Amino acid sequence: MRKRKKSIWVAALALSCFVPVWGKPLPVAFTQWLQSENMQAATVALEIRNLKTGEIVYEHESHRAVIPASVTKLTSTGAALRLLGTDYRVETEVFMTGETDAEGTLHGDVVIVGHGDALLGSSRSQFARELFLQNVWAALNKAGIRRIQGRIIGDGSAIPAPWVGPGWEWEDFGNWYAPPIAGLNWGDNVFSLIFDTSKKAAKPTLIRTEPEIPGMVIENCLTEEDATHDKSYVYGGPRVSLRTIIGSIPHKNATYTVRASVPDPPAFAARAVERYLYLKGIATAGDTLKAGSRQLLTTWRGESLDYVVNETNTNSNNLLAEMVLHQIALVQADGTRARGVTAVLDYWKGRGLDMRGVKLYDGCGLSPDTRVTAHFVCDLLADMKDDRAFRASLPVAGKTGTLAMSLKGTRLQGKAHFKTGTLKNVVAYSGYIYADKGEIYAVSFIVNDYAGTSTAVRKKVENLLLLMIP
Repeated sequence: MRKRKKSIWVAALALSCFVPVWGKPLPVAFTQWLQSENMQAATVALEIRNLKTGEIVYEHESHRAVIPASVTKLTSTGAALRLLGTDYRVETEVFMTGETDAEGTLHGDVVIVGHGDALLGSSRSQFARELFLQNVWAALNKAGIRRIQGRIIGDGSAIPAPWVGPGWEWEDFGNWYAPPIAGLNWGDNVFSLIFDTSKKAAKPTLIRTEPEIPGMVIENCLTEEDATHDKSYVYGGPRVSLRTIIGSIPHKNATYTVRASVPDPPAFAARAVERYLYLKGIATAGDTLKAGSRQLLTTWRGESLDYVVNETNTNSNNLLAEMVLHQIALVQADGTRARGVTAVLDYWKGRGLDMRGVKLYDGCGLSPDTRVTAHFVCDLLADMKDDRAFRASLPVAGKTGTLAMSLKGTRLQGKAHFKTGTLKNVVAYSGYIYADKGEIYAVSFIVNDYAGTSTAVRKKVENLLLLMIP
């Protein structure tokens, strides 16, 4: 009897030394954290995979469908690089209608037709903001146009309405980080509200908007307080010229700027062109004329896709992520967000990824209805590991983008390249860790429905990664 017990004990000891395909035992610190008061109702999905061996080193609920927030951007940007190519560029065309008389008056309109370039006039672009405007002015000069009897018309129909994603929250899409996207865009589709905050404890006074938007109505429900953080939210949807701003902004001794989304991107772009031409001596009468045939004046080619993807992932830019999704749709079909989503899902399914539990509703992750699994994300990372443009687009711990202040001074500084994600009660890290001895790990760590602060959760996730990565 004793001999039998001893043989069972030896077998158990041997098994405990074997690392199974589904990973090592999770660190005690991880299980203790899951049992803490703030995490008892939370969902935590984790997978860490050694891409050199294929071994899943650590795993917890990696097949559980969770809200990924901006980790969603990996799905759209990765598919776009493969489907469109790194040098894919979006064109914006400028047409005139009608004829020009001997005095240089165009008896027609100037029509700007966009195809979804969300970096047109953007501070994120490598091109100076004025270059597109100069290009339009030069084309008009070449055509001998000194005055426009008609209008400057922005045509954004290449991307059909609605210009915001399904499921986006009402408190989001009036703000700078969730602007609408149309076929024609300008200046990040954002304008600024300038407030006087010099009178302590008083209601901030709206001084002006930059630029001025005709017909825009601002309902100011702000307060101000002694604080360092902006706690304001702007409410207002696409094609609605009312913006209501609530919450509080910090008390300053001068002015304070709040950025908000524009209601009509094509009209916003057209007005920017009209203002520039006026300053250059080409006035627009604004008469409504009979539509005529279009004659191409000039074509503007935007940034290469690898640059767009880099800006998208490094700075977690929602507008650019939606641009990428719509470009896939425009190349394949009708330019709708739904077609883009279908194309992205079809692409990853065709690559053999485990799609169980995966549901996409946009390209950026603002939709709280989107779901992925940590296992799917690691499949995607494994599939993209040799794509230089994709890898280069991810923020680097302690150095760039949304990770610039994360893991600073730790041994993962410069080695962890993660797309981060943050929504209400969502914290996510997914990407690569380049460890010692040439090991590369795919990591997806997504936390939903925690209690407490996102700052505390992010700090804990980072500390656990330091424990789990050799």
